[in-house]
Order: sequence, then C-alpha cells, then structure tokens
Amino acid sequence: MRQLCQKWISLTAVLAFFLSCVPAGAEGLPWTPSKQEGTFLILADIHFDPFADPALVSQLAASPVDQWQSILETSKITQFSTYGKDTNYPLFKSSLEESARVDGNCDYVLVNGDYISHHFRAVFTKTLHGSEKAYQDFVLKTVVFVSRQVQQAFPNVPCYFCLGNNDSDCDDYGGLTPDTPFLSTLAKEWAVVAKDPEAVKTFLRGGYYTVARPTLSGRRFVVFNDVSWSGKYEPACHDPGTIGQDELAWLGKVFQDARRNNERITLITHMPPGMNGRNASVHEDRAKDQKTYYKQDYLWPFLNLLAPYRDLIDAEFTGHTHMDDFRVMVDRKGKPAFFTHIAPAVSPVHNNNPGFQVMLYDKESGEIKDMATYYTPLDAPGSPWKLEYDFREAYSLPAYNLDSLISLANAIENDPAVRAKFIQYMPVSCTDDPPATLANWRFYGCAHLNMDPHSYKNCYQ
Repeated sequence: MRQLCQKWISLTAVLAFFLSCVPAGAEGLPWTPSKQEGTFLILADIHFDPFADPALVSQLAASPVDQWQSILETSKITQFSTYGKDTNYPLFKSSLEESARVDGNCDYVLVNGDYISHHFRAVFTKTLHGSEKAYQDFVLKTVVFVSRQVQQAFPNVPCYFCLGNNDSDCDDYGGLTPDTPFLSTLAKEWAVVAKDPEAVKTFLRGGYYTVARPTLSGRRFVVFNDVSWSGKYEPACHDPGTIGQDELAWLGKVFQDARRNNERITLITHMPPGMNGRNASVHEDRAKDQKTYYKQDYLWPFLNLLAPYRDLIDAEFTGHTHMDDFRVMVDRKGKPAFFTHIAPAVSPVHNNNPGFQVMLYDKESGEIKDMATYYTPLDAPGSPWKLEYDFREAYSLPAYNLDSLISLANAIENDPAVRAKFIQYMPVSCTDDPPATLANWRFYGCAHLNMDPHSYKNCYQ
C-alpha cells in the first residue's frame, strides 16, 4: 500500500511539473483529431507596424532584415497594440507563439494577406523622409520580415501566403508592377512558391499561383491576387495594363485544367467577393451603401466563371474585413455555388480583438468538420490568449460547410439568440465600440446571402 501511495505521489508530482510549464489560462484544441482528421491554421491581416516604436525606426531602416528581430527585442514597449492601432512587435510575437503552441503540428498555415500597417507611405514620409527607393526597400523589408517570422514559427509546416491591398511597394490599393524586385523577392522568400517553377512564373506576372494541396491527393490551392479587381484600386505607380483581366483568364484556365484532371480546388485570396456590410452600416446616405469589394466589372465575371465549376470548389478563404464572418457565393439565378470564409485579423485596428483560427478537416473528403477561434481580449490588458468559441458547439451545426452556413445565415436573420452570438463573435468578442450592434446588424447579416447591390438593398430595407 505504501509503495502504491509513493508511486501516486510521484505521478502527481510529474503531472504538476508539466502543468506548471503551460502558461496560465492557455488552452489547447477543443478536439483530438483522429487519424483521418487533420488541422490547418489561419492568420489574416497581420498589419505589422515597424513604426510602433519610434526609437527603433531609423535603425530598422538602416539594417538588413535578418537583424530586425534582435533590434525589435530591445524595444522598451512590451504592451500589445490597443484598439484602433495596427500590430506592434509584442502582439505579433505573441500571436505567432500562441498559434504555434495551440496547433504547431497543423498540416499547413494559410496567411491571408496585408502584412504591413495602414498609411505606410504617409508614416514613412513623416518619419524617415526617405527617397522613393528607400520607401520601396522599407516596404519590402517589412513584408519579408513578417513572412520569415511566420515561416520560422512553423518550420516544418508549409505556409501559403497571398497578397493583400496593403502589400505593395506603391501604396494601399496601388497594385503591383509585374517582374519587379517586390515580386521576385517574395517568390524566393515564400517557400511554397519558390519550390514550384510554374508558381514562380505566374507569381512574377501578378502575385498569383497554384500548387498541389498537401495531405489530400487530387486537390489544389489556387492563390490569387484580387487587388486589381477592387473598386479602390488606384495604380498610381505603374501602368495597370490588363493585369486584372489576365488574372481572370488565368483563373479560367486553372479551372479548365482542374476539370480535365479531375481535381478539386480551394481558393485563397485577400478580399471576399460580395457586399461590404461595414460600408453600408456607416453611411446615412442610402445611395452610397451598396458597395461591393470587387468592381462590378469583376464581381460577376468572377462568379459566373466559377459557377460551372461549383462541384470542384471545396471552399474559399479570405481576410480583409478584420472580422470573423462568411459569405455564400451565388450565381445570377441565386443558386449557391460555394462558401467564402472570412478570417479575423491579428491587427486590432478596426475595433476587433486579435484572433486566429484552427480548422478541423477530413483528410479523405476534405470537408471542414469544425472551426475554433482563439483571441486575446485587449479590453482586459494582460489577459492570456484563449479559446473564444467552437463552431459546432456554439451554433449546433454538424460541420463548417455550405449547407451549415446557409442555415446559419437564415438563423441570424430569424433567431435572436443566434444573432446575438454572431454579433459577439464577428469582432472577436470586442466590447469597445464593436462594428455590429442590434441596431445595424442587418447590414452585416444581409451580406451573407446577397451578392449584388439590388438584392442586398431589398434584404435590409
């Protein structure tokens, strides 16, 4: 009996030791994946701000990227960015450490664009007063730094990056000039692109590429750059030529090849197609509230191009809005084609808490079985990262798929309890002036199933 007690005490001591190594309040995955299941991680809208500590900006500008981490570690700023600000180094570092701790053994990572902070050119001009070349160099070094940090956090995991509207050596929504140092450098830095010659070729043309999807045979990731399709696109630094149409034509060929080769496709890009609910919520002038993220010249050509291939599309993953949201893509007849997942941002600039997400999927069918969102509440400084919600448990739906999201959109419309959850989760449980409220929720809810201004307006009125 005494020996059993001694063994029990020893086991208890060992357990206590291991538990003491876990950060206070840290949480793991809400499920244990089976052999047939895998997970992948989503990071979006990092918006790293190299100007956050003014004392270090000149040193960063004068130093190569491989010295940036050691420079940033000397900063006296240790608190995370606050609401309304982009991501400083402490928040960026913590988000990578925590996402790697929660799911460092994931099968892959999706990174949905916008690596540099907002108003980058204006802040650079005010802070460093550098030349155009110095500006372009600083932009590129910042994107390279973010890319390397993500890949170093997941050294044995493929990371699939796409470009966002801020990711340009011109300016926000400025787009890219083909075959420039910006694109050629990233084509070498992003490992999944660098090792695929065809991916490098198309990436140099416009920042888009397609590669085989890991862990699932007969499937591809199609990573495209939708900045030139945006209504805000202003190519002040280059001749836009036909870059947007060229990419649309490339996308059509990719789907033709997928049909011929019997492949399924997962789309990865920065902006979601469809309506901009936030824009509508802030406009009192109803004549200005029906804004789509894509110009009409691209929205319907994009949706019409993909509609015949709806049976090949597993899902689309985007960011851009900084919110945890979704869209159900429909064709001109209103028939659902595929769903778009919108991941929340690391940056809290739009009054959202910083967050990241883990998806549980079936390795045979590719179906997403569940989703978990993790966050740190900035309205409680010093709080640890924690699980915000588990999709299946929160909404009592069987999986994260097209049918479930159609059901969820209808429940948000008709069930006050579900609506309240959506309003809470969309800004990642931010309580500091969150964008969606009981007064304006329809502007966001109606965007789920309505892709064009006319049907969208009919929904919220």
